[in-house]
Amino acid sequence: MKTSGRESPNALNSASRLQCLPQFLAEIARFQLVDDVRGTPNMWGESELRTLQLSATPTTTGKLTLSGNFSLKTQNGKRGYSGKIDGNLTLDPKSGDWTQLRFLADGTAFGAGTYTPNQPKKPYRLLVGILNTDLPESRVVPPEEVATYNRVTRYKNP
Repeated sequence: MKTSGRESPNALNSASRLQCLPQFLAEIARFQLVDDVRGTPNMWGESELRTLQLSATPTTTGKLTLSGNFSLKTQNGKRGYSGKIDGNLTLDPKSGDWTQLRFLADGTAFGAGTYTPNQPKKPYRLLVGILNTDLPESRVVPPEEVATYNRVTRYKNP
C-alpha cells in the first residue's frame, strides 16, 4: 500500500483491515459455515470454498452491510453447503479493529462429516448464525482448527 506519509497510524490500520476483508470473509466461510448439529464437523479446505460472492455497502461510518451467495463442496462431492449470506461488520475507525460481526447464512446442505453421521437422506435446510462475543464462556473451547491442529496463526493474523 502506498502512503503519502500524512496518514495516521490508525487510518493505515483501518485501510489494512479493509484490504484483508476478502480473506477474512473466506476464513469465516470455511470455519463457520459448517453443520455442527450432530457433532464436531469437518472444516472446509481452501479449495472446497467454491463460491463466495458478497457485495458490501457502507451504511454509516465504519459499518458495512454484506449480502451475497456462497457454495462449499468437498473434493469428492459427498458433502456440501450452499446458499445466501447476509450480515454486518463494524470497524472502529480509531483502533482499526472489527468491533461487531453478525451474519446469517441460509442454505441447503447435504452429506455427512467424519463425526457428523446420520444426516438426512435428502439435502436439508441449514441456518448458521455468526455473532462475535466477548463473554468469558466463548474463550473456553478453542476453534476446531486450533484445538485439533494447533494452527493459531490464521486466527490471530487472517
